[in-house]
Amino acid sequence: MALINAMPDYQGGEAIASRELKWVCAPGFEYQPDQPLPLALHPEGCIFREHVFKTLNALGRPHRVMFSAQGSISVQAAVGTGMGLSVMAEGIIPDSLKEAPEEWRLPALGQADIRIYQMGHGSPFLAEFIETLRRELPKVM
Repeated sequence: MALINAMPDYQGGEAIASRELKWVCAPGFEYQPDQPLPLALHPEGCIFREHVFKTLNALGRPHRVMFSAQGSISVQAAVGTGMGLSVMAEGIIPDSLKEAPEEWRLPALGQADIRIYQMGHGSPFLAEFIETLRRELPKVM
């Protein structure tokens, strides 16, 4: 069994919850709308990174990657220093960061799904666990 983040148009698995994607920044981040949007993101292969680039490129919005790292903690730390903006799913934004203000007019990023994949039927314990995820995960998202 695997739980993954996926964009809503992704085919495969079963969507069991959705979360709004939000631009996040440090509380004291100084937004400069006339400059390329500074970004702190996960490396290539991250679906959020690909979605951000697709969205910004479609709007012709200049941007540059200021920081890239595998771990969420590293990206959060870079954002927390004011290095750039990042994207996180609503509900998991740490208290040390904040959503970018609406008056910045950053493009909406839509939602991401949490999808579950299961190979075979598995054990009764696994079936019960998956059913619990289906029932409870949407309540906490």
